[in-house]
Amino acid sequence: AFKKIVRLQEKRFIADAVVAALLMTAALWFLRDLNLFMIVFAGVFVYFSVLFLFKTISVKELLSLRKSPN
Repeated sequence: AFKKIVRLQEKRFIADAVVAALLMTAALWFLRDLNLFMIVFAGVFVYFSVLFLFKTISVKELLSLRKSPN
């Protein structure tokens, strides 16, 4: 039973990541005339915002990305 739950969570994570990537791609398509720095920033923002809205990642996990590994 545990393996089925873990696999279901993995499938959901993968599906959420694919949807986030597709939405990021769509957003970047409309922003393609901007400079590279703004495009990269927008891409990161859209991707992580979608993952957060889908509750794929938590606020704690988002904040841990900002911390140094030391």
